[in-house]
Amino acid sequence: MTVSKGCTGRCKAFRRVIFPFVAVLCGMVFTVPQATAQTPLAGPGAGFVRPDRSGTISAVKGDVYTLTSRRGDVTVTIPESAAIERSPEGKASRADLKIDARIGVFGTEKEDGTFTATRVVLLPERPNTARRPETYTPKLSAEELAASAAKLEKNTPQITLDTTGAPDLAGFAGRAKAICEAYYPFITAYLHTEGFTPPTKFSQIYREMDGVAYTAGSECHFAAAWFRNRSDDYGAVVHEMVHVIQSYRGNNPGWLVEAVDDYIRFYHFEPVIKALNFTADRVPNEPQAYQIGAQFLNWAQTEYDKNLVPDLNSAMRKGQYSDDIWKQKTNKTISELWSEWRSTLPSGKPKS
Repeated sequence: MTVSKGCTGRCKAFRRVIFPFVAVLCGMVFTVPQATAQTPLAGPGAGFVRPDRSGTISAVKGDVYTLTSRRGDVTVTIPESAAIERSPEGKASRADLKIDARIGVFGTEKEDGTFTATRVVLLPERPNTARRPETYTPKLSAEELAASAAKLEKNTPQITLDTTGAPDLAGFAGRAKAICEAYYPFITAYLHTEGFTPPTKFSQIYREMDGVAYTAGSECHFAAAWFRNRSDDYGAVVHEMVHVIQSYRGNNPGWLVEAVDDYIRFYHFEPVIKALNFTADRVPNEPQAYQIGAQFLNWAQTEYDKNLVPDLNSAMRKGQYSDDIWKQKTNKTISELWSEWRSTLPSGKPKS
């Protein structure tokens, strides 16, 4: 949430009441690999800029493994040259690649579906936390992303962590910081704007305050009480980082700004099984922020234009947004699209 000083209490209270994040995240598994200085997330000649697969090893023969993931089984070759790490410690050996181990793999997937890993991260078993998507579809092509790997590496964020106001949250804050460092290149690639370099330096501050979180410029503030009671709400931290990456200019619709943030959160960072299934009785006639808006954006992008969210992002970033963009991209107004989407929702009596 990005807000002015004068409305932080009301906005944050609204968010706290409307969106119980923990209920949405319940039962999921966190699978974000941590980038390290020894084996950077992306680099020149790496041939990849994202972890392509994650899941559980269900079979092994020599250096060929069967990885069971949400997309089904895939054959993964992990040669001796592959870097083996453990998240969050960063230390692991090949002997740790055992049956039922949860791993994230970086490398090259061939047309036949087989996969050759160059880096493997052993993932912790963390019940009730977010799960990384098995696919990530940025606006740029795979070739363009691979070509920009070195540039993305330079854009790895420098996050200043401040827990002096809530020292008991140092552990959570450190894990959340590592998650943001790992996800930053993927999110900036998806929200790509020609000629724009997103901020790479920002702070994450945990302190006693009301509400959940807000972002002001390069500072992300987090309410200590909220995260003490929801120690797996990494998604809220990612949401605030997206505000930093957005760096929007001009008079943009508040609902859309927050909807883009939650679209990134719920459809790329933690696409949980039962998340964002709003029924008609919960959706007002006018566009709404956060999760409702995120579900709408996902529908509109799926139905009309696969680059809708990145293009909306670029327009707001350039200070060039107007409602006309919906007509240009979909041949319908925002009101027409919202009504159409609302009519597709199951059950319930729509609110007037």
